Amino acid sequence: MILYRWEYGMADYDQAKELLTHTWFSESKHLDDRLYRQEMTMFQEALLSQRPKYILVDQRNFYHVISINTEDWISDNIHKAMVEIECEKLAFIGPRDNYCRLGVSQALQDKYARQLNVRFFDTEAEAREWLGVEKD
Repeated sequence: MILYRWEYGMADYDQAKELLTHTWFSESKHLDDRLYRQEMTMFQEALLSQRPKYILVDQRNFYHVISINTEDWISDNIHKAMVEIECEKLAFIGPRDNYCRLGVSQALQDKYARQLNVRFFDTEAEAREWLGVEKD
C-alpha cells in the first residue's frame, strides 16, 4: 500500500510482512534542508501510523548531502520514532554517491540510532534477505 509519493520519494507499507519501504528518487539532488525535512516528516508519520517491524530505505538514487543541523533533527525525530515503535531491523541500500553515503553513515551515529539494528547493503536482494522479507 502506497502511503505517500511525491517528486523526491515515496513510502510503501506491506502489512503482511510488517515492512515499510522508503524509496528515494533521483530528483533528491534538488532537495534543500527544508524539503528534506518535509520528506522525512512524511516518513515519520508513516512510521508512527504503521509501526513496522522492518524498514528498508532504498537510497540508490539519493543525492542529498545531509547537513549537521539536519543530522540532529533526524536523531530527535526519525531515529527516536524508530526506537519508540520498536523497529527490529533497518536496512539501507546505497546511496551510490560517496558523499551522500558518508552523510547517512554520520547521521546514524546518534544515541537513538545506536539502539537500532542497522545494516547497509549494495543490493535490494541482500537487504531483503537480511530483513527476512523476500520480494513478491
